[in-house]
Amino acid sequence: EQHDQELAQLNQIFGVMNYKQAEKLMERFIPKHSFGHYARAAAVWDLGHFFADQPENPYPERLAQRLADNNPFDPELPFVRRQCAIALARMRASSQLQVLRLFYDLEDRSVDVGSSTRWAIMYITGEELPPQDPLRKGLPQFFLEPVPQ
Repeated sequence: EQHDQELAQLNQIFGVMNYKQAEKLMERFIPKHSFGHYARAAAVWDLGHFFADQPENPYPERLAQRLADNNPFDPELPFVRRQCAIALARMRASSQLQVLRLFYDLEDRSVDVGSSTRWAIMYITGEELPPQDPLRKGLPQFFLEPVPQ
């Protein structure tokens, strides 16, 4: 966990500095289980910055595969999936709109994937999608509540 967060910080520095020489290093973080989830998400975030407004690059299909990995026995982490959607948007990877739309429809109530795919679709296409319904969570029961009669 600690090494994952440290790697994530290093990876974010590459993105903030737009240090494109780190591209091949960031590519190693794409496969599932390759590194910790924070480091992987940061590496995907970097790729989105390295290839901003450049849809013709080697990564959109691979990032879309990570976004689409919702295998019930070993799904990709929502944190990584969210960054994949954001990176695809920054790249303006319209070739992956079908995947973005599919997971927007399937997970429109989720904060991670639903919100990020919604934003990605709007960023790439300029279309306005309906706002997400707010998530409503009940308060946990308090231990001194009256007993129903």
